Amino acid sequence: MKLLKIGKVLKPHGYKGSFTVSTTTGKESALKSAIRLFIGADEGTAKPYQVVETAWMPKAWKITVQEVESEEAVEKMRDLNVFVERSDLPKTKSGEYYVSDLIGLTGIDSETQKSIGTFSELQELAISQSNIVQHTWIFKNSEGIELQVPAVPHFIGSVDLLNRRIFLKNLRELEDEWKSHIFIYFSPSG
Repeated sequence: MKLLKIGKVLKPHGYKGSFTVSTTTGKESALKSAIRLFIGADEGTAKPYQVVETAWMPKAWKITVQEVESEEAVEKMRDLNVFVERSDLPKTKSGEYYVSDLIGLTGIDSETQKSIGTFSELQELAISQSNIVQHTWIFKNSEGIELQVPAVPHFIGSVDLLNRRIFLKNLRELEDEWKSHIFIYFSPSG
């Protein structure tokens, strides 16, 4: 059984055992189709829970599971990780990936063929008053510096899961921001 971390328990939602979960993928999380979750500090201690209801809220997911019936029970789960079993997830379409499949892949500059670092996470930035969410892929280099790459086709070339590489393009446009450690988020229009 392979468990994939998809979020973290935030707090109770109401008094009947529902709770909120934060994810890095927001509304597009695998939580929307989850039938079973595993909750714990890590994969080894995570316990299974049967999903009764999932609903996207403005900033997090509201989850109800059969085994949790009180606010007090949720409090004991606060800040624990939420996992799903890989085999429970729907198949992705061509060109779509689960964030957990990308973690640990090496980012390669297509122009220089050099590594820029390892994919570590996806960050989500809501652009106020426009209801647009901008995703940014975070790569950590050998010096521990995080390099942010907007998750748009202008910068993301291709993903090679078999050889564990992500090919990136047009990175020269980001070099000034990386050198100064001031990062700019780009709009989806590029």
